Amino acid sequence: MRQPLVLLPLLFAPSIASAGVLLSMDFEDPADPWRDDSPIGHLMASETFNEEWPGAGVVQDLSSGSPEGAAAWFDGGSNLAFVASPPMAWDPAIGVTVRFLFRSPGVNRTSYGHYAPRMHALGFGAGTGQNWDVDLDDADGTVTGLWTYWTGEGDNATVLGDSLGAFTNDAWYEYYWTWDGATARGYIREAGGNWIDVGSSAWSAPIGEAGSINHIGRASVFGEAFAFGFVGWIDGLRVVEGAFAPDLCPATPAFDTADFDGDGIGDACEPEIFLDIGGSCPAGNTVQIAHLTPRGTFAVVRSASPGALTIPTGGCAGYALPLNMPATLVTTVTAPPSGVLNLAPVLGGAWCGRYVSVVDLATCRVSPAVQIP
Repeated sequence: MRQPLVLLPLLFAPSIASAGVLLSMDFEDPADPWRDDSPIGHLMASETFNEEWPGAGVVQDLSSGSPEGAAAWFDGGSNLAFVASPPMAWDPAIGVTVRFLFRSPGVNRTSYGHYAPRMHALGFGAGTGQNWDVDLDDADGTVTGLWTYWTGEGDNATVLGDSLGAFTNDAWYEYYWTWDGATARGYIREAGGNWIDVGSSAWSAPIGEAGSINHIGRASVFGEAFAFGFVGWIDGLRVVEGAFAPDLCPATPAFDTADFDGDGIGDACEPEIFLDIGGSCPAGNTVQIAHLTPRGTFAVVRSASPGALTIPTGGCAGYALPLNMPATLVTTVTAPPSGVLNLAPVLGGAWCGRYVSVVDLATCRVSPAVQIP
């Protein structure tokens, strides 16, 4: 049954957080600053520990200077902890992207010997083969900088730093790490600066473990001589299914770029939805749709001719559809984890010669209007 466009806005309500978001924390809510806004909704708890650095608890700081508002302050002896859910065991077939902001003034820990200034920002998983940690280590061994390592033995690592310095200069940095199931790669940049690709490592086994305790502000493995907590601020933490390059609008500082679906790609530079239709109607067509939000919902809209319609209300109000009235909302579909869908539908006569556009309901991005051959 055809539905007039006036009904379309009622169905164009983007999901608040796309299905691919595993962890999303902004530390903004005064009543519940540790709230996880991802669909999984982990329950966070502030903890203290006494491994050489007694803590007083994690604190919400509204005056940290974070480009994204309030931030969480970690005193070196405190962390946020939560039990990992099954999706936190990152699947090599899907990959993962981790992004957060951090600022550390550095702390003199010379009395602790070799690992004096070493501290951990994140630790996911606690097993011997799958734990994953971010280690701010400005004087350990021969390489200075921010490390990401996993497998519990430290035998796989990407290094963020080296010639870039220790990252304890009391400035805000943006950390970005992506893993496509085969290669892990790290990036770093200062506020408003350019991305710097600073290391990669090959790895194809799963990372992270369901049921283990994950930590923000501390390593995943306790009781080690080097397991000091993080001293400084952390903000804007995102863990997202899928490996996304950090192309957060080069002309716009990433700190100023909204990222509605949390995929690590700013709204201003999300790629256009790709739509290609081949074959012949009604005998059989081939359809490829790409650049969809992984596991998000998208809509298929049909019209007799191309044009420029504006959605008047709803979650996608103000967005233009490249179609003319009357337009029909044909269906809504869930995208696969890859964000790419290939179909071979047999279309009826009502489709032949018509124009189709696809709308990603998580981001309101639309495809060009494509005529069905």
